[in-house]
Amino acid sequence: MLKRILAVTYRDLVSGIRQFMVPFILAMPFVIALVLRALVPGVGSTSVRVAVLEGSDPALVAWLEGYAAVETVRDRVALEARILKTDDVFGVVETSGGYEVVRQGSESADGLASIRLLLDARANPGISAPVEVAVDDIGWRMSPLKLEGTVFLLVFCTVFGGMLIALALVEEKMSNTLSAVNVAPLSKAEFVVGKSILGFLSPLLGSVGVVLIMGFGGLDVGMAAVTLCSVALISILIGFGIGVVASEPIQAIASMKTMFLPVFASVFGGIFLAQKWQWVLYWSPHYWAYRTMKAVLLGEATWPDVLLSAGIILAVTAIVFLILGKRIRRGLR
Repeated sequence: MLKRILAVTYRDLVSGIRQFMVPFILAMPFVIALVLRALVPGVGSTSVRVAVLEGSDPALVAWLEGYAAVETVRDRVALEARILKTDDVFGVVETSGGYEVVRQGSESADGLASIRLLLDARANPGISAPVEVAVDDIGWRMSPLKLEGTVFLLVFCTVFGGMLIALALVEEKMSNTLSAVNVAPLSKAEFVVGKSILGFLSPLLGSVGVVLIMGFGGLDVGMAAVTLCSVALISILIGFGIGVVASEPIQAIASMKTMFLPVFASVFGGIFLAQKWQWVLYWSPHYWAYRTMKAVLLGEATWPDVLLSAGIILAVTAIVFLILGKRIRRGLR
């Protein structure tokens, strides 16, 4: 039985690679995550940036790091090359008479004044630095774009997995191989499982890549694994729901666009709807995927919550498959 299931999966993999569909869909989450990572601002960054030479006084470097972002360069030539770049970076060099501030001339006046005040306070221990560094928490422990963007991308990975299944089924119809499958020593259940493997593994692989690229370390591996596996189940639901109806790739892709609505509604509803109105989204497995994945990324998830969400997603998937069972069987003839 396993050999027959893997044969179906292998055929889909070879066909998808030949048409460049599998590499494209597998690469998309990684590409989008890299773009998103480039757009995410450094929340903890400071407006004052300083470059110092290697071998500078460690006490001076530690002093500056308390008020500015400090980077070290090899020598004076490298220091001047760094300062000539387009961003505002001031060079600080120790001299026999104190400190030298190296600048290009186009830096902000406020930044220059801050550097001079800091160095004056450093040179005169009796004077306290007239700069106060504080972190204000207004409810976000990280960039909202990083958190919500990552969760949205993880949920959207289900669409990519469903697309693989749907297009594989459409190809079977167009090549008229379903009739051969019906007379082959292959049960409908084995065929469905074989067709589901790529669609199940695709969002798993994409989700792991997205989490790593976006820099979410220290997650509870068990909770993350259960959540990602339950999210991947949605791909199977999407793939078969569209694949058995569509008769050509264009129709499948057009139908796939309709899945954007529940994904967007679930994620943006989870973000913007007041807590007392969240119940209107309970019908959507995408909402439970969004809610649980967000809690896992924030480190706030508990096993009862994770198992409840996974159970709801599994139940919704099973119910929809039961409802569409006859249609799926007709579509596989």
